[in-house]
Amino acid sequence: MAIPYKREKEVRLREMFSSEYQLITILPAWSSFQYSENIGQELDDVVFARCKDLLIDPERYLSTLNSWLLMHIKDFENVYDTMVLSSYDPLSNYDMKEYEGIVNKEGEKTSSAKRFGKEKTTQTVPDMKNSRYTTTFDNAAEGRLEAYNVQEVIDGSAPTLDNHNAQITETEQLADNQDRQGTELTEKYKGGVTVSTDIMTATGDRGEERALSRSGNIGVTTSQQMAESEVLLRTKYSFINYFCDLFAKEMTIGVYEL
Repeated sequence: MAIPYKREKEVRLREMFSSEYQLITILPAWSSFQYSENIGQELDDVVFARCKDLLIDPERYLSTLNSWLLMHIKDFENVYDTMVLSSYDPLSNYDMKEYEGIVNKEGEKTSSAKRFGKEKTTQTVPDMKNSRYTTTFDNAAEGRLEAYNVQEVIDGSAPTLDNHNAQITETEQLADNQDRQGTELTEKYKGGVTVSTDIMTATGDRGEERALSRSGNIGVTTSQQMAESEVLLRTKYSFINYFCDLFAKEMTIGVYEL
């Protein structure tokens, strides 16, 4: 490691720290960093440990450092969000697991029925006869008639149902002159439905919508390789190390080889 020749006005960075070993976190610009409470004193501790012996020009240094921090504040927030807060699965490098939801749509429709041919009704009734009965001996019992008439079915002329004389009605659907008979049911859609995606829109009487999401491993890189890459990534890159590297590069004069 090499340190440039020290001119008289140059000092070590350690001389700019407060008695509490604070430098970055006491700058007014630090309060505008939205993640300032997340790392707190840790940032100053690492800056001191890594950069305390680097050379700086003390003239207007703190005001210049504050302006530098303001200039990079949004960059630091984006990097912190990516390196620290970003939620992701390090073992997933391609979305492949599918979850499917299907929604069926159908437009309004009406139904109508058309009947072909005529109905023929046939009724079978028994032949009837009137019979007259009279008494053949004296009987004074109440309700006993001397003579009475009865309507009776002629034997063998009536159809039977459950062994009883019955009157039977039968209905038959006749074919029309085009040999059609029975009922025809017709359904007709009154209005269609529209199914839309990012690249097309389709309209019809019926439609189907599907939503898919995918996650997983594309299979080119093994889970072990991705785990190793994750360890190397986190070892090489951290937000505080990123901050220190940029700070040492832009806000110091004498720089050790980092």
